Amino acid sequence: MSPPLALTDTASEPIRLPARHVSGCYLVRLYPPGNLAENLISLPAGETALGRDPGCELEIDDDFISRVHAKVEVDGDEISVIDQGSRNGTFVNEERVTRKSIRAGDHIRVGNHVFKFLSAEHPEVQYHEAVYEMMTTDALTGIANRRFFEDAFHRELTRGLRHQRPVGVLMIDVDHFKRINDLYGHLVGDECLREMCDRIRRVISPDELFGRVGGEEFAVVLAEAAASECQAVAERIRARVAGAAFGTARKLSIPMTISIGIAHSDDFTMRSINEFLCGADTRLYQAKREGRDCVRGPACCAG
Repeated sequence: MSPPLALTDTASEPIRLPARHVSGCYLVRLYPPGNLAENLISLPAGETALGRDPGCELEIDDDFISRVHAKVEVDGDEISVIDQGSRNGTFVNEERVTRKSIRAGDHIRVGNHVFKFLSAEHPEVQYHEAVYEMMTTDALTGIANRRFFEDAFHRELTRGLRHQRPVGVLMIDVDHFKRINDLYGHLVGDECLREMCDRIRRVISPDELFGRVGGEEFAVVLAEAAASECQAVAERIRARVAGAAFGTARKLSIPMTISIGIAHSDDFTMRSINEFLCGADTRLYQAKREGRDCVRGPACCAG
């Protein structure tokens, strides 16, 4: 399908992807071409807003798209595209629509952006899934890489602040990890990091955002969690990691601990990702200074 000739593409930034809660249906971006990892967009149950506004689940930088341009509604097996009174219209298979049920293979155009709607079992979805996993997942640990973590955290924070819902972030750092690498080698250090991430995943919900943001530094975003709940989750994570030595393929038994710093939206001085991460880092280094293997957060986390 050729792009509309009457419009000139103005998008210079990648689409910020919505959270990947698999519902069995997807949008595949056909135009403009971009990073392969950003072409497959999983649609959650309920509504996904498309538009230029940072509060939209699918934020698109395109001058021909309205701030809140359209919504895709997933209601069981019924999938609909709903225009939101956009200036330039929403099109399904080049027909301008107000509300339209869509089927696998239908094309949706908003501004200069064209998407194809597909179901999960379609081979094209499987290809994009494989590419997506490769480009958004940390190869060692299997959790989100830094780029995906920051994009997803931005989205979660924007949504939380917009709807006045609490958001917390835990910054996690392995204590004396260099010593482990120096004593046992990097392969053993890698084994310990993988096992640590497995332990953390057994504590948090599968829906929580968990990413590797540095060599031995990790972060967890707790959406809609009170400050006291963030403190409790952080303590459970710390205890799970420290609770038993880490076994390795060489039959070694290595004790390992972590320090955790917390930032939370109840501390109203923080309104951006950088402010949150800096706030959590500050508390993390406080935990390091005060003996390691501990959790530190702002006063609001004390409950």
